Amino acid sequence: MARKAIANAPGVPSGLDRPMPPGEMWEEEATGRFVPAPEVVDWIRRAILDERGPIHNPDHVHLRMARIGVLWTDLPARRQMRAIVGQAEMPQPRGSAWARARQEQQLREWFGGGVDFLITLYAPHAAAIDDASWCALVEHELYH
Repeated sequence: MARKAIANAPGVPSGLDRPMPPGEMWEEEATGRFVPAPEVVDWIRRAILDERGPIHNPDHVHLRMARIGVLWTDLPARRQMRAIVGQAEMPQPRGSAWARARQEQQLREWFGGGVDFLITLYAPHAAAIDDASWCALVEHELYH
């Protein structure tokens, strides 16, 4: 997994490595893939949730013990004519007993268990933005 050093952008400490999506998710044609991103969860915990983190935000203290899952996707999405580059949700399996079980199984396979919060990031956008925008994107999703 490639890592990109956070540049000296205003408000972003230097030397903070950010995770990058797998190259095939932003360098090649979209295939509608979803890939777990545990490196993003680690980055969130280290950079934002940890009190000693370089961009710690006490607004998110309630997330310290939360089970957070993050996915990269190469599937473009739009809402009201606007591109969606990130989404946060509380997974709530719906449908028949089999549909719910299938959704719960997918979460277990991706994350080793259920998650309290699921963040999905559009990989081509995440790879293209600057470091300050990356931090803002992740921060925005954590506020949901």
